[in-house]
Amino acid sequence: MGDRDKMRRNMDQMPLKDFPLAMAYVPWQEWERTCDVEEGFQRGTIFPSLYKPFTCYKFAK
Repeated sequence: MGDRDKMRRNMDQMPLKDFPLAMAYVPWQEWERTCDVEEGFQRGTIFPSLYKPFTCYKFAK
């Protein structure tokens, strides 16, 4: 039996309709020092702790 067959069999045993669409954890944001206006516009946020730049990488084949 291949991996796809095993996955399909497992999916039949656990129907996705019974799972919630999504669950999130969102902590309260504490007030902190803010960036100046120019830096905030460049980063997309005035709060340094919310600045999370996306760094792209290649997946190994």
